[in-house]
Amino acid sequence: TPPQARPLLNEDRSIFSTKGHPKANGLNLTIAYPRGWVAKEGVRPHVVQTFINEGSPALESAMVIVNDLGLAEGTTLTEKEMLEALAPPELRKALPAGATLLSVQTTRIEGIPAGSLEYRLRGERAGMVLYLQYWKLDFVAGGSLVTVLFSVFSPNDSSQAAQQMAKFRPLFTQMANSIVLPDKWASP
Repeated sequence: TPPQARPLLNEDRSIFSTKGHPKANGLNLTIAYPRGWVAKEGVRPHVVQTFINEGSPALESAMVIVNDLGLAEGTTLTEKEMLEALAPPELRKALPAGATLLSVQTTRIEGIPAGSLEYRLRGERAGMVLYLQYWKLDFVAGGSLVTVLFSVFSPNDSSQAAQQMAKFRPLFTQMANSIVLPDKWASP
């Protein structure tokens, strides 16, 4: 079985926790990622952690991003408010300029409403042209908007990026399903 299709069994995975991380806005979240991937703190202000398959030509990666929603202390969004904010028409508004929408839907992470947005984008950086494909999951937890962003890229064309995403989608799905919000399940 190719590594990207194998289940994230205990011996094949590492666990990252945002607990106590200064960029996590007090959010306690855990996510599993493949043991062979490199985990690094994100360079940008809201990127808590990046997980990278450095040995791969498609440089598959996942990011955990936490943005404070600026809610008043003790305020939480209702399920109805979360469903409205994460409805497909709202998610489409987050599509970057020039991106091609592949899919958009409302789903759930840890039993709470989440939005799923998949898109393809042609980008340029330092004179290089890159074709990127992203799968973005958004949900609200602890007064923050949490984004888990999975990506692959190809220096050649968008069809190669699509092939890499198809190959790694089972792993990315396992990573998304490994997300736990421990405080949600703690006894009062």
